Amino acid sequence: MMLLQKWGFATGAIALLMSPALFGFTNLPASPQSSSRIEQLISLRFPSSGGSRPARTTGAASRSECNIEKGKGISSVTALMPIDNIGTTVAADPNLFVYIPKSKIEGGEVSIIDVATQQEVYLERFDLSNKPVDARGIVKLSLNGAKLEPNKTYHWTFTPFCDVTNGIPGYDQTFVEGQFQRTSLSTADSEQLQEASTPLQRAEIYARAKVWNETLTLVREASKTTPQEWQTLLESVQLEDLARAPYFGESPVLSEEKMGAEASELDSMRSPDSPNAPNAPNAINSSTPIEGLW
Repeated sequence: MMLLQKWGFATGAIALLMSPALFGFTNLPASPQSSSRIEQLISLRFPSSGGSRPARTTGAASRSECNIEKGKGISSVTALMPIDNIGTTVAADPNLFVYIPKSKIEGGEVSIIDVATQQEVYLERFDLSNKPVDARGIVKLSLNGAKLEPNKTYHWTFTPFCDVTNGIPGYDQTFVEGQFQRTSLSTADSEQLQEASTPLQRAEIYARAKVWNETLTLVREASKTTPQEWQTLLESVQLEDLARAPYFGESPVLSEEKMGAEASELDSMRSPDSPNAPNAPNAINSSTPIEGLW
């Protein structure tokens, strides 16, 4: 089984400097009667921090265990993250939205590492069978139990796998990675959030506060009635190629019955005392990062 290596990121705070005037927002309505009009006026765009840009996509690997489609103009496995690939959030258990191309991918593994301590704080496998093999689309992964702490930075990786045999997943040779930063709203933003009555109004507040996870989740929720806002948001972070991709909903955690006991035995190798643990000198790492498209 492929074991994820701990990749380090800078632990310093990331400066997020952008004028609110560039958001293109309207003010919150003074009364509920005007909310429908406000829904039409809000144009949600997320600012670029100007920070580092680790790859949020696997790019085009020379070999793919899961037969991930490749070709000119075809997007590979991509995390829906802002340009700097830093998923700011106010939640202890955030979401991760991932675009999956046509492939034999059956699932994906998410690992989260505390950047300061280099300790893995979360590991879960997800069943991606809600996305048909012959289709391209976006899935949502709810990272329940991640328990991100305030004012801390985390490094996450998403590794697709296929051909689960006897509980052992066949990991692909590529992965996507990025950061989570748990932050908090100002008192003023928190008060406005209490007054907001629609998902887009709440998304506006989070976007103005530069909180990506909640902005994306709420705009996705509202996209059934206002699909143009989803497209505008993704365009603002240079993910316009994915704006019209089908959405297949939330992917469940992979059941123990499907993975089997052998996978649990392999997971025990992640123990810090194991010679094959990810932070051990001879840790196994069969996955290599691929240069991103952006």
